[in-house]
Amino acid sequence: MRKGDVLALLEQDEEIAQKEVILAQKAENERELSRLESLLKRNATAQNEYDERKTLLAISNSRLEEVKARIRDKTIRAPFDGVLGLRKISVGSLVEPGTLITTIDDISKIKLDFTVPATYLDVVKPGLEIKAVSNSLNRTFTGRITMVSSRVSQQTRAVEARAILENSDGLIKPGLLLSVTLLRNQRNAIVIPEEAIIQLQNEHFVYTINNKQVEKTKVLIGRRAAGWVEITRGLSTGVTVMTHGQIRTRPNATIDTNMTTFNPFE
Repeated sequence: MRKGDVLALLEQDEEIAQKEVILAQKAENERELSRLESLLKRNATAQNEYDERKTLLAISNSRLEEVKARIRDKTIRAPFDGVLGLRKISVGSLVEPGTLITTIDDISKIKLDFTVPATYLDVVKPGLEIKAVSNSLNRTFTGRITMVSSRVSQQTRAVEARAILENSDGLIKPGLLLSVTLLRNQRNAIVIPEEAIIQLQNEHFVYTINNKQVEKTKVLIGRRAAGWVEITRGLSTGVTVMTHGQIRTRPNATIDTNMTTFNPFE
């Protein structure tokens, strides 16, 4: 549906008939005005007669614009480009102000409104990136916060925020439930499965594998999240670590096994 396309036509037979009458009167006034103008140039008619006809023509033009405006009021057009929804009325139905005829949505970009606890007020700012997950679509969408409410709800102690999500493929439909994650304090980090960690008193170790040779490596850990541990020191990217069988192995042992690479973000 494009902007300006007709959505519905209300009954306008009376206005169309009035328009035809006014057009005929306008044409007659134009012909008579042209004739009087020619006579006036030859001083064959009075000036006031010419002026009266000119006034009648102006009145016809005014009435024509008036009836055109009423016809436009009874022609409902799309206010913007969008996707048309289901028709809510039938041909011949009585339509009153406030009657729902259909829906039209511009879903090329989706406004996502959500609430954030007031404890995150120092984080929630325009420009902050978010991640929105749809379980029904099994898809993750990204966007950025564009507005944050100036008030905190007294009932929920939360602030309302609005983000914009790109939706060029039209997958997100208005009203779809999304789970929002604020992408704050993002940084690159090395993470490994939690079961790879060996704790001895206050120290942490992992078994790494280099050319099928097992090595015991001391590491410093950072944050934990959903079965994964951040390594802040001791490992570099690309190093293979053991996640199973650490009890049955020892440093400098040689192993021969198929290894699987994990990505915690998949």
